[in-house]
Amino acid sequence: MDRAVLDKIIFYFKSMLSYKNYINDDIELLNKIYLILGKEEPQNYDRINNNTYKYFINDVIKITLEILGMLEKEERKYFFGQLPKFVKISLLDDNKKIRFLKELKQNEKTLVIRSLKYKDDEKIVLLDEINDEFFKIEIIKSIQSDDKKIELLENITSKKDRVSIIQSIQDDDKKIRILEDVTNKYSRITIIITIQDDNRKLEFLKQFESEEDRTQIIMSLQDDSKKLKLLEDIIDEENRTQIIKSLKDDDRKIKLLEEITKEKNRVQIIKSIKDDDKKIALLGSITKEIDITDIIKTIQDDNKKIKLLDSKMIEINRAHIIQSLQDDDKKIGLLATIRNQNTRYRIIEGLQIDDKKIEALSYLEDLDLKIKAIKTLNDYTKKDYVINKIDKNLNGVYQLIAEFENGNIYSYNKYNSINLPEGMTFGIEIECVGKYRELSPKYIGRWEREQDASIGKDGIEIVSPIMHDTKKSISEIYKINEILQRMGMEATERCGGHVHIGADYTKTEEGFKQLIELWTNAEEVYFLIANKPGERLRDYAVKYAIPISKRFEKADLSQTDSFLEDAKKVQAERETSLNLLNVNNKRNTIEFRVSNGTLDGDTWIENIRLYGRTVQLASELGKIVKKIEAGMELTEEEKVKYALKEMLKNDISLDAKMKVLMNLLFSKEERTIYQERYNTNKKLNEEEHILGLQFGKVDLSKVPERITDSKQKVGVQVLDLR
Repeated sequence: MDRAVLDKIIFYFKSMLSYKNYINDDIELLNKIYLILGKEEPQNYDRINNNTYKYFINDVIKITLEILGMLEKEERKYFFGQLPKFVKISLLDDNKKIRFLKELKQNEKTLVIRSLKYKDDEKIVLLDEINDEFFKIEIIKSIQSDDKKIELLENITSKKDRVSIIQSIQDDDKKIRILEDVTNKYSRITIIITIQDDNRKLEFLKQFESEEDRTQIIMSLQDDSKKLKLLEDIIDEENRTQIIKSLKDDDRKIKLLEEITKEKNRVQIIKSIKDDDKKIALLGSITKEIDITDIIKTIQDDNKKIKLLDSKMIEINRAHIIQSLQDDDKKIGLLATIRNQNTRYRIIEGLQIDDKKIEALSYLEDLDLKIKAIKTLNDYTKKDYVINKIDKNLNGVYQLIAEFENGNIYSYNKYNSINLPEGMTFGIEIECVGKYRELSPKYIGRWEREQDASIGKDGIEIVSPIMHDTKKSISEIYKINEILQRMGMEATERCGGHVHIGADYTKTEEGFKQLIELWTNAEEVYFLIANKPGERLRDYAVKYAIPISKRFEKADLSQTDSFLEDAKKVQAERETSLNLLNVNNKRNTIEFRVSNGTLDGDTWIENIRLYGRTVQLASELGKIVKKIEAGMELTEEEKVKYALKEMLKNDISLDAKMKVLMNLLFSKEERTIYQERYNTNKKLNEEEHILGLQFGKVDLSKVPERITDSKQKVGVQVLDLR
């Protein structure tokens, strides 16, 4: 297949669900793919109902498989790699579809669920295995039997979900019987407009006094003559406009247009006219340029649009018309008439064929805009070729990104495991700076690019998904950092290396209390071991990772019944070394903000281990306290662990605190890394006085004497703290 044709098809696939959630827009894109291939368009979906989504996704699957069958091996690999995730998942068998659903957005999940080939009884069994409420509702809606839907409806408590299921019932009589029990006006209208028989719909019309409510029902009728008869009783112009727009016959629309006085309403009706010439003939009745522009954009024939381009129009309106053209060559031919670089970029971004975008790059002078345009190319080989012409050091960036998105992330790394406890989750934020920051797409697989004002205008932040201690997560960390290095990015002194540990690992408030004690009494040590040996703490840590031990030293943590809420008030701001403000909110993480930004995979793994083990230890200490309070006997290991933590409160040397912390957190083999950090960075700090920070001492609870009555009893003789 010709690559330009394939690129255009890919463009339409990628546009599905990308900008809008309207199924009609996606049906139009699907029709364009059929037309390109010289095939008869799939059935015309006149009405939005339960089966519309099913027909659409099944047609998408059908045409995708046909295209794959037309292509040679390399073309097939290229095409499949460019497909949106929801299409790829829709091609799988039902069991695999269910497994991958969690990776999709809600509107994508709806389509994939509608593509399930499970029989009704199999879907009902599946409901018991699914916890996600959205999945359940969509599966119920996809069941073919109306009677089984109605049975399942009894267990649905959400009004919104009940209405959604009732809408999906195909039999009008059954739908109407259930409607008798629906009292909410909005819900009744939402269901009535899905009734298929116009006459049955009209039986309900007299129940609604509001014109606006009646208008919604009239608009949903299939018969134009019925709409026109009912239009006579509609007085409000906005409501009349909506009904006129819904008519199928252009001439009737034009005739009724004479009765419409407001220009905004006239524009809506003219835009809904299908015949280009009839639409153009009405342009003279519109006065505002922006409205004229909106109408011209809806014209189907490119040549007719171009003839209507007026040099006297303001540039942004001309640009909107150019953007709406179907033909790439015609768009490029008009680029020179647009002066604003950002506006030119938006036109180039909308080109459908890769080679045409490459051709149009010469119209962009700004490097960031040029790179943004290159990012929109489908073919990774072409992206690499063009980027390499800008800077040879960038060679292979997009190939790496392609490998990442296709799951080719595994290579030899120093670490294959972080050695975190089972059930603990984590995430990281990679802050970096560089002139080629725009090379990074919005998403690289599961990772998301964000802007962070604290880094500066040349900076970006790459945020990980929720991760677990698996080989896949670790490989992703290494590969993402490799991609950023290849892009020419670097971690400067403005960049932080923030690590988030899932707060749900710490089950009790006592665990958070132990975390505060552990962190605050060893905070200076944490500042010294947070970065690799010889790397000075960034100056911006004073502003964005403020020590908290002084704040907690004399704080009142008994103002409310919740220690955690009191601790958050003491912390006050998120830019502290330890951030608890995310706990129990949507993110629900404990954030550690001390470490410098880095693009070194080994350093990330070592930092995640450091902070993960800290949370693990605090959680274990919380359980030990509960045993003490319950009068239970501690194991020797528990006694040692608790007594060592208590020693951090004493007036012992920094070296002694380091030794205690290492014994609490790490095995002998693991300590070497952090000991080297401590020795080198402590010396560096003493020579250059880098930290210049103040640290406090915090005692939130006293350890019972029966645990600490002798060093022998608790086993702390293992440490020489003198």
